[in-house]
Amino acid sequence: MTVNGDSGLALLLGRPHAAAPVHLLDLVQRTNGRYWDLFGLEYRDRPTAEWREKCSDPPGYSFRLAMETRNRLAELVAELLARNGLTRADIAGYASQNLSAGSLAFIEESLDIALLPSCRDNLRALGHLGANDTFLNLSTALARKELAEGDLAVLINVSPVAAWSVLLVETGPPSGPGSIA
Repeated sequence: MTVNGDSGLALLLGRPHAAAPVHLLDLVQRTNGRYWDLFGLEYRDRPTAEWREKCSDPPGYSFRLAMETRNRLAELVAELLARNGLTRADIAGYASQNLSAGSLAFIEESLDIALLPSCRDNLRALGHLGANDTFLNLSTALARKELAEGDLAVLINVSPVAAWSVLLVETGPPSGPGSIA
């Protein structure tokens, strides 16, 4: 199921199952259509080797959108935690995309958090693999026991064209009737 192709959340949802390693608890997502044409690709009558993505507004991308992203992420995480009756102390780990070392530092500084070690390790070893980096990083963290059974984690996704989402997950068997496997 694609929640928002632009922000890159793609999930396979199933019925609650005690053996499932992760249970989705909540999702908060926002988009801003003002940036819909921030990136473009001239492709007509050109071989694919000559395709180059271009940013139509580098200052808008590097500063205005960055500041909006900082504010949006803080708001999204606060909303996600509040509506689930949680505080930052309840979250065992945070995972984000593998865009760049700078983007990981930006997320950590913006939210005053530490990302799971799997984020930097996967960035270094594999680079950016697309929008599902957050799920790869979560899977790696689970395999390496960076998260324990019953831990809560927040997955953070940012699109360069102004789509932001945060996903609350619980590891291990579902803890309540509202858990989704």
